[in-house]
Amino acid sequence: MSTPATLASIPARPSAVVRPSHRRIFLPAVSIGTVVAVVGFWRTYFGPLFTGTFDGALIVHVHAVMMVGWLGLVLGQVWLAASGRLRLHVRLGAWVMAYAVPMVIVWLLTISHTFADRLATGDVFRAQRLLFGLLREVVFMVPFLVAGWVYRKRPDVHKRVMLVAVTLIVAPAIGRMTFLGTPPALWTYMLISVAYGIAYVTFALSAGLWSFRTRELGGAEG
Repeated sequence: MSTPATLASIPARPSAVVRPSHRRIFLPAVSIGTVVAVVGFWRTYFGPLFTGTFDGALIVHVHAVMMVGWLGLVLGQVWLAASGRLRLHVRLGAWVMAYAVPMVIVWLLTISHTFADRLATGDVFRAQRLLFGLLREVVFMVPFLVAGWVYRKRPDVHKRVMLVAVTLIVAPAIGRMTFLGTPPALWTYMLISVAYGIAYVTFALSAGLWSFRTRELGGAEG
């Protein structure tokens, strides 16, 4: 929950401190990540789910619901911040972070189930590679989620680490873009991964430069 001190630190007119440049950068960035997630998992999960042909364990469905829900919450939080509703953004932030805890737990349970299924086929090498790849995403993402909470009172840092967390949670979707091949050819996977990474880095650098510029201008005017 947000403390009175935290809420008191937010200006009475929060919209006055929201830079137009940030509205143009962070909201599109998270929106792009959400679209990539849907496209990446469409043929392997969402499409078969809608046609009634998906045959998977219950934990996979729970995992999908938790992930989509978290992306929706993050997108909503970014929209609140971009529209200047920072007090509501702060109040809901604690619940969004609390939601991430069971989300990660379900994620790990899904990884365990997927690894066991692959191992049961007798292909130990692919099972090990799958386990490493899935755990890698969790290991890299969780520290950024923690950093997002730790730096929640420093918006310039908070929004950037949360943007990285969204990038990491969406990354597995690229490997499941089956229209690129099954599995995707190495060059197509690398090309899309690099392009996706460059896009996010560009967003982050642009936001950083704008923050520095506006801070410098603000200091000069003061």
